[in-house]
Amino acid sequence: MSEEQEFKIQPHPATDNIDRDSRQAEPTAGLGGAPNLSHLHDQGQKANPFQAKGPHVPAKELAEGLEKPKTREELQEEKKKFE
Repeated sequence: MSEEQEFKIQPHPATDNIDRDSRQAEPTAGLGGAPNLSHLHDQGQKANPFQAKGPHVPAKELAEGLEKPKTREELQEEKKKFE
C-alpha cells in the first residue's frame, strides 16, 4: 500500500451558469401528493393580465339555487355556538 492515489480535476461540462432544469415546473404533485402550480407554467403561453376575462356570472337557475348570504347578526350567532 505504498502507492498513493492520484486524483485529476475534470472541467465542468456546462457551457453557462444557468440551471435550466430548475425553471421548469414538475409535472407531478411532488412529495405527499401536495398540489403544485405546474398548470400555470404553460410552455407556449405567457400570462397577460390585460387579456383577462371579466367576472364569472352564473346562470339565473344556478344563482337562484344558491343559499342567501347570512346577515351580520346570523354570523354573530354562529360564532357564539363555537365559543
